[in-house]
Amino acid sequence: MNLYKGTKLESIPGGASGAKLYQVKDYFGEDIIMKVETILSEAETLAREVELIKWLNGKVLVPSVLHFEQVQKLDGNWEAMFVMSKLDGKNLKMWRHEHDKEEVAKLYGSALRTLHLLPFDDCPVKVDLDDRLVEVRQKIDAGTVDTEDFEAQYKGVSLESLWSQLVIKKPIDFDLVIAHGDYCLDNLMAELDEGLKLIFTGFIDLGRGGVQDRYQDIALALRSVRKHLGQ
Repeated sequence: MNLYKGTKLESIPGGASGAKLYQVKDYFGEDIIMKVETILSEAETLAREVELIKWLNGKVLVPSVLHFEQVQKLDGNWEAMFVMSKLDGKNLKMWRHEHDKEEVAKLYGSALRTLHLLPFDDCPVKVDLDDRLVEVRQKIDAGTVDTEDFEAQYKGVSLESLWSQLVIKKPIDFDLVIAHGDYCLDNLMAELDEGLKLIFTGFIDLGRGGVQDRYQDIALALRSVRKHLGQ
């Protein structure tokens, strides 16, 4: 990929999926974000993220899609690159240390409500729970599940036991909305206005988003609030 060749790339933290994130200046000196995936399944997730962000643009605050390409290299491996505009401000996980936590929580909830109220009939990105379960099963079989990231109540529980619970408790009815898919504090950006009020500047990391059950977001939001903002 020769786009922005010769431009200095600044690696930035993030990308829980394993994506590499870089900040780079465009030809006009503006900061932009480059996201690179080298695993096929995650490259496909990145392609869905691009499609969803294009659809969301103009409806809610999201980055602008500047460039996307997905190629199979000579060695057979895949690589995908997504270049997007950089949103102003910092993520809410950072703001919790510098701003009133109650205000952070209010903004967090308000942004979720705005997203979930969007009409979704023409949204091109649908998330199938059965497909998600297939992904989980594949990760269990491949031994790539990060058990260190489990909630306290699940630590020490066997993966097969947890898998059985997932299958048994799979819902049959869904309350469909446009969901973020990974609704954690660090995936929402905000900045202070002139009156030092915290204002929302946009959603990021939407690779797991699309039309799906609203509790995908609610469950992660509750976990994030408990962990980072208190009960």
